[in-house]
Amino acid sequence: MNIDLSLLSIEILTAVLALGILVVGILVPKEQRYGLGYLLTFGLAGILFISFGYYGVNT
Repeated sequence: MNIDLSLLSIEILTAVLALGILVVGILVPKEQRYGLGYLLTFGLAGILFISFGYYGVNT
């Protein structure tokens, strides 16, 4: 049984981003945590655009 990990790349990137945000949220002082939402939004948008480029949009 051969598993194609490229099919899971979007999920892996999203999990790594989520874990990174959690770690940064723990390490950053409370006064500077307001930017984490923006970081998460830009990260998810980047993953979305990477997925469009990698898999293509079939319209």
